[in-house]
Amino acid sequence: MDTIDAQITEYLTRYAETLTAFDARAAAQLWATPGMILDDRYAGVLDSREAMVEGLEQSYPLYRKLGLASVGYELLNQEQLSGAITMVRVRWLFYDADGNQLTDSNAHYILRQGDDGLQACVCVQTDDLEKLQAWRPSAVSTCRTRPDQRDHSAEASGPPRPRGLYRLGRRQAIVGWAGSSLSTTTCARDRGRIWSTYRRSPGMYFVR
Repeated sequence: MDTIDAQITEYLTRYAETLTAFDARAAAQLWATPGMILDDRYAGVLDSREAMVEGLEQSYPLYRKLGLASVGYELLNQEQLSGAITMVRVRWLFYDADGNQLTDSNAHYILRQGDDGLQACVCVQTDDLEKLQAWRPSAVSTCRTRPDQRDHSAEASGPPRPRGLYRLGRRQAIVGWAGSSLSTTTCARDRGRIWSTYRRSPGMYFVR
């Protein structure tokens, strides 16, 4: 096996292990800074590992609730772009405690070889939101408010909500899914408030 092939295999194996262990700090070490996440609806740059750790950790409670117990992968394609840069296409596989596949997702990564070994610089996610919506939609509940609380969502000012999964939970609002990650924020009846929180916290959209 060529050296770069072995390094990519080792890198992806380590990445899957960090996701299985819900080890945000170990996963963040596999990223260069800044790191960029890109999909059809979102583009964001994470300029510190602390932001990456925060985003990953916020996704873990919901993953546990959905029954995620282990993560595997398939390397679908790789292309050497330069002496130090490789682009890979990966299919992540998500399993429950009995080894049953819950769902999968596909992503492209640009990896760069540096002093700390291979690290991801860019992740392009292609089908995360669709796969999540098909996975366990019943796990997302409807926001509950007291009878005396008025719902101002129809009157909210500001930009419209992002497309995709956007249901409110009892105390939290799911505002995004990014590959291995969902992100949550305090339940807000005003969609303008949720939007502003979403826009201020790009790290919350980060997953892998």
